[in-house]
Amino acid sequence: MIRRIFLLTVVSLLLNSVYFAQSDYERMQDFKKQYNRLEDEIKNASSLNECNFISDAINELRDNFENDKALLDKALYPNDFETSLIKLENALEVRRKDFTQITDLTARVDTLQIRVTLLSQRNDSLISQIKELNMRAEKNEATIASLQRLLSQLRVNINKRDQLVRDLVDTLLASFIKSPEEMSKTEKQAIASKVKSQNLFVNIERTINDNIRFINVTIVTPEDLSQMKKQYSEFRKAWNRIGPKLTAVYLSSKEKKSQIANIDTLFNSWNKRIDDEMWAQMNNLFRNKNIMLPKFNNSNEFVSSVNFYVDKEIKNYGIEDKEKSENNFRLFSDSVYYKAIRAEWIPVLLDNNMMTEAQKNDIENKIDQWRNVVEPGGIPEWAYVIGAVIIIAVVVMGLTMKRKNKHVSSTAHQPTP
Repeated sequence: MIRRIFLLTVVSLLLNSVYFAQSDYERMQDFKKQYNRLEDEIKNASSLNECNFISDAINELRDNFENDKALLDKALYPNDFETSLIKLENALEVRRKDFTQITDLTARVDTLQIRVTLLSQRNDSLISQIKELNMRAEKNEATIASLQRLLSQLRVNINKRDQLVRDLVDTLLASFIKSPEEMSKTEKQAIASKVKSQNLFVNIERTINDNIRFINVTIVTPEDLSQMKKQYSEFRKAWNRIGPKLTAVYLSSKEKKSQIANIDTLFNSWNKRIDDEMWAQMNNLFRNKNIMLPKFNNSNEFVSSVNFYVDKEIKNYGIEDKEKSENNFRLFSDSVYYKAIRAEWIPVLLDNNMMTEAQKNDIENKIDQWRNVVEPGGIPEWAYVIGAVIIIAVVVMGLTMKRKNKHVSSTAHQPTP
């Protein structure tokens, strides 16, 4: 009988042990399941209100499992119950800050959008007025003054609008806290909503087209084109930071991907239009002086055209009228190349990597070669520069020596104490 009671007691204890072990395991699994669910909800939260609900759920999780703290401390090692909940709260706080930042950016974007729209309307009006004035066969002083005033205002407006649209791009870029591959469907939808509300693609397209239209309605200077090239580079860099991210967001939208590709094409057209205008104006500088240089559209063609023209002039020197050949040289070298091309255009080309120092030197060496034929024993252009530097150095040294001698003389005449 005693033996039987003992066996029943052992069996009962074993059954209770299995029951409680199973109960502990289920509690632990239940906690992990709820914890993982809250982690996902924090990642996918789409508003501050959702964050508030999640905060309540974290507090509820803490209350429900407070009595299982010792069990969970062991099960969650190297973390523990409290540390795990603090991690959830910290992640939720970061997500809250995201939405606070987005709210601030949205307010700023709304203001920027209004200003962009107003400037776009003004630019359309200015371009229409400029076209109307340009079409007039006769332009009196008042018309020319009005035209210059309108062009100046249009230039300012376009610069302002460029900056505003770049600001829109930057505010949108701030929304890409994570890479698109890591973003949830909700986060991607939020980005797409912002792009739509800002008319981002339309504004970028319109800004690029206005810059191209500005070149078409006026004669721009080397300084203007240099500034435009800078604006293009800054705008293109901003777009290059966000364009690939937007492509990833709109992976399944053919229409949006087509718009993004179109913007890339427009940027290329803008850059090409600036470059074409630079080379066109340089071509015109020669043609306006009746110098029939073969047409060029890039630095390689420019070097080849100069070489072709100069070689032809050198070959014909002495065969044709020498005085005419000498006049051709002075016209090419002094009136066009060194006075205009070298002084105004070459610096712009070098600054924008549209020409190399080696190419510039090739052209100037070819001109010196021509000079040696037309003016044998003459002094090349670079020699004048070196001569000027030597003269300045001699003058500076003379003044220095004079001061030293005066100082020594005044010292020698001082009475000995």
